[in-house]
Amino acid sequence: MSSEDVMSKGPVKAFMLANEAMVRGALEADVKLYAAYPGSPTTEILDTFVDVGKPMDVKVEVSSNE
Repeated sequence: MSSEDVMSKGPVKAFMLANEAMVRGALEADVKLYAAYPGSPTTEILDTFVDVGKPMDVKVEVSSNE
């Protein structure tokens, strides 16, 4: 999987992990903010949003604790 697969505008065939597919779905739903905290079960989603967030105009925030 590459960041281009997650960020692509049109339909594409790609193998993605579940967390990457969640980010793709969020981008298709026009999410503009993603907030998380380190150590949560969704850390991989945070990592993917950090990779693709800026070019897709998504603000990513990380809390220092729960």
